[in-house]
Amino acid sequence: MIDLLPIDVWRNIFEFACTDGGRTAISFSYVSRAFRSISAAYRFHSVRISRLQDIEAFLVRYEVALAAAATTGDNTPWVHHLLLPFLPGETDVTVIKGPCHFRDTMSWREAKDAWNARCVDLLSRLFASVGSHLETLAVVQSRAIPLPLVRCTLPALRMLTLTVDDRIFVRLPGEFDSSHS
Repeated sequence: MIDLLPIDVWRNIFEFACTDGGRTAISFSYVSRAFRSISAAYRFHSVRISRLQDIEAFLVRYEVALAAAATTGDNTPWVHHLLLPFLPGETDVTVIKGPCHFRDTMSWREAKDAWNARCVDLLSRLFASVGSHLETLAVVQSRAIPLPLVRCTLPALRMLTLTVDDRIFVRLPGEFDSSHS
């Protein structure tokens, strides 16, 4: 069956099938060496990442895939669609619920400040890696998880979806980063 369809048809199939965060492209890679080679360019076509440790792991895998494509001459596996859900229970930041003791609030602020710094570092690296070909970006967040300001350039971006607010990318002049309050 693989030999019956031209490679351009398979590329179209992979492009449309690989919109689930990478699972389908990984599955295609197990079919055969030919499928692995053709589907490699679509493995990162659509990506969903919800925790900072997953962003770190993704960056490692993505850099390896870019280096492999450069070495083998295969098509480069660009990220075209990115979903970043920062929701309670899905992400790795602690959410304060209800009234709490002052010490707990101060401890949470320190932890949130450290999470914010790590978030800015990892998202900056992520956007630097994928930003040149990123066409759609959705940042889904909860009001319980304010996000820090992240500066980035996304020249190919055609669609941006932000839930709750746009404070991850925009601050008013003179506004300080109060993303932990």
